[in-house]
Amino acid sequence: FCWGTSRGLFCMIRGRHPAATLTAAVRTLLWLRTAEGLTRRSFHSSRIAMVATVVPPQMAMVAPVIPLATKYTLVCNNERVACDLCSEGLLKTYPRGPYTTGRTHHRNSIFEFDFHNSRIAESTSLMVAAGSLARPTDFARLTDPATLRPEFLATLRTAVKHFGEEHSEGEMKVTTLLNVDESSGKHQLLVHVQPLGIRPDLPVKVQILGHPRENAAAKDSLWITAREGLWEGREANTHEVILMDDDGRLMEGLSSNFYAITHAKDSKPAVLYTAKEGVLLGTVRDLALKLCPGQGIEVVEHPPNIKDMASYDEVFISSTSRWVLPVGEVVLPDKTQWLPKSTEVTTALYRDLLGHVLENSTPVLD
Repeated sequence: FCWGTSRGLFCMIRGRHPAATLTAAVRTLLWLRTAEGLTRRSFHSSRIAMVATVVPPQMAMVAPVIPLATKYTLVCNNERVACDLCSEGLLKTYPRGPYTTGRTHHRNSIFEFDFHNSRIAESTSLMVAAGSLARPTDFARLTDPATLRPEFLATLRTAVKHFGEEHSEGEMKVTTLLNVDESSGKHQLLVHVQPLGIRPDLPVKVQILGHPRENAAAKDSLWITAREGLWEGREANTHEVILMDDDGRLMEGLSSNFYAITHAKDSKPAVLYTAKEGVLLGTVRDLALKLCPGQGIEVVEHPPNIKDMASYDEVFISSTSRWVLPVGEVVLPDKTQWLPKSTEVTTALYRDLLGHVLENSTPVLD
């Protein structure tokens, strides 16, 4: 937010009314700040403006400053702003834009930072081309990973630093969103930090439900809202929903990549199947596929098919918070269950992956 106007008027009030009390001046300032927030609807919905600018009177009497929630940290263009929203709430409430979700490693590094940097640049370009994002004034700089990197890294570093100072334990979930003002073309690069979810210890249940997303290569924040119906329609205790196209191809999860494995038999190696086209390629997927040859696994970048389920020995999903996570039960479209025979290969791949996380992470704090 820009407070220049309200600060100037606050000084004028003090100059014209020397007998006014500090309390009255503070109340006037708060009213002006609220009015400013409510008029900036192109960058923030009225809901955001109210959350960020309305300060309870009793709080204002003590310290007339932006209230900073300690549960979440939000930094916009390298400056901290108030935020009472979790990462999903942020993506649902703020204007549509390209986003990416990463994680810390050892609380001071970001796993596959340059992958996320390239994703923001590429998704910005794709969304502008599709007409779903206004063209930013700094389009050339924001769509080139090399020139976007310094701004992204600085904003991310500030967010991780603030969150780390207020939370002494646990890894962090780091969500980045780019907004563009339709009238001015100015952009906001927002980095949100919250505690990272806990990875399940046991194989999980997934359900095949729904069709693949459109323009999957662009990580568009609109998807957070679009997927709600599928998530709410899943069976109880379902950890993830898997999207299937009309040809029975199992493309990806709502927030994960999806894989099937056939074990080595006779002289044939183990084979891993996963989609490459029509899905959002995740950071963990990238590393997992690089490690497969060392595990004796042949990679086929073609989606598994529901028609071939009986031939698969294992299935698993991967994402930022889950790393590689084995699946123990699949709910099919007809509501029957299919149980994978094993988790052996997935477990070995997971252990191998953990040993390569550090070398694929970028330090952001000393």
